[in-house]
Amino acid sequence: MSFDVLDYDPPRRWAAASVAGGFVFLAGETGTDPVTMEPVAGGIEEQVAQTMRNIEATLARLGLGMDAIVRLTMYLTDMEDLPKASAARRQHLPRTLPSTAVQVCALAHPDLLVEIDAIAVARPGTPGAA
Repeated sequence: MSFDVLDYDPPRRWAAASVAGGFVFLAGETGTDPVTMEPVAGGIEEQVAQTMRNIEATLARLGLGMDAIVRLTMYLTDMEDLPKASAARRQHLPRTLPSTAVQVCALAHPDLLVEIDAIAVARPGTPGAA
């Protein structure tokens, strides 16, 4: 099976997304400002909002919207943040989705509170879609 990779611009150590078998896989998206590469300030709601904007930007580069997402996994450093994180996430999604929340002891930067993986359905014409 072959797949296409969408790199970040400017490039990072990981890809923005992989497109394979009619799906788009996004992993490791965080509440990091895409210009400064620093976690946004203000707490869990602001970091979730930035994470969702980052996911939206990656999907847009593939010609997709947030309605293409079919599953999410949210990694939190504090499960007490789940209600606020879920509410912030809902502000960016057109419908409810199957999702999982997992508590982790730490993320890649000490100020990060959340990381989100997403799976989306590629549309005909999406680069790399079968």
